[in-house]
Amino acid sequence: MEGSGDRRGALIEIIARYFVSITREAATLRVEIWSESTRNPDIAAMTARTEAETRDWFVTTLTALATGPDCDPEALYALLAPLMRGIVVGRAALPDDDVTAAVAQLHALLDAGLDGRLPLPGNSDRAASHGS
Repeated sequence: MEGSGDRRGALIEIIARYFVSITREAATLRVEIWSESTRNPDIAAMTARTEAETRDWFVTTLTALATGPDCDPEALYALLAPLMRGIVVGRAALPDDDVTAAVAQLHALLDAGLDGRLPLPGNSDRAASHGS
């Protein structure tokens, strides 16, 4: 991403490549790890650590890529994360799952959020004050 002249475009491409290329087997393993984390404290700790690292990376990256003053990187990630998990679950559960539409939705959400065009918690007060 750093070497790209378009860091935002590079992030979108990385996300698209990841979700389009994830195999059903890899997605199933990810779901199994999430499931095992509900029973095994060691796996739960590993999963929590990985999720925290992923969240921190995304929030830092979204902060750097924000183009609108009303962008809330933490709230944006809170919207993106469940959709990304859902793509993985869908890929695992449905043999012919086509992630194209979900990836397009993810990109639209990302663009709107980075531009500060989402009704995110924390933005509603600012949006109301801009209308006054």
